[in-house]
Amino acid sequence: MKPRATRFKLDDPELLTLVSPEMDRWLNSWSAEEQARYGGQYVAVGKEKRVVAADKSAARLRRKLDKLGMATKVRIFYMEPPDAYIIYPLQS
Repeated sequence: MKPRATRFKLDDPELLTLVSPEMDRWLNSWSAEEQARYGGQYVAVGKEKRVVAADKSAARLRRKLDKLGMATKVRIFYMEPPDAYIIYPLQS
């Protein structure tokens, strides 16, 4: 499935809420249990700071959002599985 991209004006208050520092703080405050619950999934969060849908497949998530009529006003991200490792190269 080819990703769909939609351009919005940056002055749209709903979209600004989704990418605000406050939203970032809320997402970063998730407990280990919340992170594990959505690990390995694509997660869609609404402006109300709640998960509206999640799925292991980005395409299925998009279809869920389309059915809910929320395809354009959500923040979508991938939550790494709880057992994932992030490896950083050594700096010299």
